[in-house]
Amino acid sequence: MDILNYSDGHIKEIVSKLLNENIEVVPIGNHELQRHLVYIVKNESGIIGVVKIYYKKNRWNREVASLRVLEESGVKAPKILKTFDFFGNWDENGKSIDNIKDFSRLFRKNVDEVLKELFDQHLEEEPLQRQCAEILKGKLNLVDDVKVSYLHNGDFGERNILVKKVDNKWELSALIDFEHCIPYDRDSEIIDCYYKLTDENQKFAEAFKLGYEKYMKFSNNLGKKKQLYELYRGLSICSWAKIQAPDYYWEGINILKKYS
Repeated sequence: MDILNYSDGHIKEIVSKLLNENIEVVPIGNHELQRHLVYIVKNESGIIGVVKIYYKKNRWNREVASLRVLEESGVKAPKILKTFDFFGNWDENGKSIDNIKDFSRLFRKNVDEVLKELFDQHLEEEPLQRQCAEILKGKLNLVDDVKVSYLHNGDFGERNILVKKVDNKWELSALIDFEHCIPYDRDSEIIDCYYKLTDENQKFAEAFKLGYEKYMKFSNNLGKKKQLYELYRGLSICSWAKIQAPDYYWEGINILKKYS
């Protein structure tokens, strides 16, 4: 059976057998994107964990490698933990798969792959996408100076940053979801999270910046790279989502329209 055809009842039965107790499962995440299945697991005492069943290649190994780094550090907060001597995909033991030392090479390779996949489809919105692709190509030199590789969650946003209220104050609880996590350019991650927050809630954005900069200052190039990484994100979404996740596809189109 394809894992995406599993019902909530199937998942509950499997997890109940594994834990040998009566539990409840509650679906979370974006199952409609057909990447994986994720459920909160509860028993009579409350939430006891999260179960994730992977569907896409090279997701579980990234998450396992990232969690091993975090486990060894003892750090519970989403701060920059360490640097790496490579960029890009890694196996579950934290070893580089492609052995790419040059971020510029990796990013250009990723751009080429996204654009090929996108333009091979000849979508109705292709004129807009080609226009934005040319803008993106004209800004690729902005990654030439990226020399240090940092742990990059890959989905660093309010959905995966958990907080809890302690003595009437909100505190960071956890950072979750590491299936996209790879050694990468740290600015890409900050742009994805910070600038989205500035559009939605300036107070949250400033709180995020204040908390982040307790550990590491924002890069001076952040503003210059904003357009580069937003265009790449929009084109990347468009490259796969038109049929698989139509609503998400239009999110990608709306990103591109900002620069057309």
